[in-house]
Amino acid sequence: MAITLTGGDLALNGLNEFAALDIPERLKQELIVLQNDGEYIDDVQLTEKGDWLILYGDCGVVYNNLPDGLVEMINYYNENRMVITTITFNDYGDWIIIAWDGFTASSTDIKDLIKNGQEEYGALISAHLNNSGLVLNFDRGYKTLGQVPSDVVMEKLRETTFNVSPHKVPA
Repeated sequence: MAITLTGGDLALNGLNEFAALDIPERLKQELIVLQNDGEYIDDVQLTEKGDWLILYGDCGVVYNNLPDGLVEMINYYNENRMVITTITFNDYGDWIIIAWDGFTASSTDIKDLIKNGQEEYGALISAHLNNSGLVLNFDRGYKTLGQVPSDVVMEKLRETTFNVSPHKVPA
């Protein structure tokens, strides 16, 4: 899911079907092309300003207006055939890439938070970054930074018993 206050909303299922409201027209068209081509859509990111990214297949990416440095790192990962599972970014230039064999981020603060989380909770599974906060999902817990959902919502996240990871490294 990609939910914003001003940039549109989108829900995608594992069959590449999607429902969207007020998303940028080019994003919608790219989703339809990938869907028609039979490409598996891994992830969609959408910012408040309407910038977006689609992650598909093992190394496919289509985007509009990414932060400085992020395109360079995506190209590096793709050139080295490193499979990316998640990319998240915001309108302020912050970003995180998670791949099967590691992660990178736009700032030392974010990298340090991730490293501390890995020491405490295990492998980094996914991340969500927006203009006001960050939530990191690890094997056994969560880390947050900035403005995040209320303590009640975070407590419910910690109580979940289902597997929130859509990506697993093949055996």
